[in-house]
Amino acid sequence: MSGGVGSVFNAETLAPFKKLKAIATRSTGIDHIDLAYCRKNKIKILSVPHYGAATVAEFTFTLLLSLIRKLADGREMLAELRVQQSALSGMDLAGKTIGLIGLGDIGGRVAQIAQAFGMKVLAYDPYIKKKAGVKFVTLDMLLSVSDIISLHCPATCDNQFLLNAEAFKKMKTGVLLINTARGQLIDTEALYEAVLTKKVLGAALDVAMEEFFLFSSPFVKDVRSLSKEELEVAFLNQKLLQMEEVIMTPHMAFNTQEAIYRILQTTLQNIKKLP
Repeated sequence: MSGGVGSVFNAETLAPFKKLKAIATRSTGIDHIDLAYCRKNKIKILSVPHYGAATVAEFTFTLLLSLIRKLADGREMLAELRVQQSALSGMDLAGKTIGLIGLGDIGGRVAQIAQAFGMKVLAYDPYIKKKAGVKFVTLDMLLSVSDIISLHCPATCDNQFLLNAEAFKKMKTGVLLINTARGQLIDTEALYEAVLTKKVLGAALDVAMEEFFLFSSPFVKDVRSLSKEELEVAFLNQKLLQMEEVIMTPHMAFNTQEAIYRILQTTLQNIKKLP
C-alpha cells in the first residue's frame, strides 16, 4: 500500500487489508499513519526521510523573505497602481536572531542558509546537541529571544500544540513565525490571537491544522462530517488567510522537480527491498 501525507492510514482504513505487510509513504512524516495499529499487526512503514533537506529549507527562506520584505503587499500595490514606499518598508535579515525548533536534515540546512545571511542561529532539539555555528538553548530561551522562529520538527503525540497560548506569551513582541513542518505544532486559535494583538508581527505557514479542508475544494470533504473542533479550526484558518500579516501556501515546500524524483526513486527502492 502506498500513499502520501494526504492519505489517511488509520485502523478503520487498514482493517479490511488482512494480508497487508507494508505501507510505503511518499513523505518524511508518518503522523498520518496509525503507528500503534501497524505495530500490533506487524505492518512495516517505509518512509522517505532525506529527500527534501535543501528543498524545504530553501522554501523556508522563500517564505521568510516574502514576509520580511512584504512582497505580497508590493505586488498588490503595483497591480492597483497605488505604490506607497512607506508602507513597504521591510527589515534586514543580517543581525537578526533566528530560533530553529528541530535541527534535523531540514533544520540543519536552514541553519546554514541563515548563517550565510549573517544571522545569529539558536536551536532547540532534544536529540541533537552540536552543530557548527549554532547555539543550542532551552525552548523557553529560544522563544524569548528569537526575532524569527521556524519549525522543523515532526508532529508527535508529545508536541501537539507545541506553540500554544503560553508559548506565544514567552515570545518577543513583533516576532516572525515560519512553519514548513506540520500544522499540529501550532494552536491555531492561539496563533490567531497572537497575530491579532501584534505579538506575532507576521506568520508564513505552508501547513495548517485541518489543511485538507483548507487546501481542497469544499466539495471534497463534506462540511457536515467535521466535528465542532474541526469547524472552529477551519474558520480560524479562513480568518488567518484574510490577514495581511499572514502568508499561507498549500503545503508546497516539498514540491520541486528534483525532490519529486527523489521521492519516487526512494519509494521504489523501499518497495524493492521488501522480502
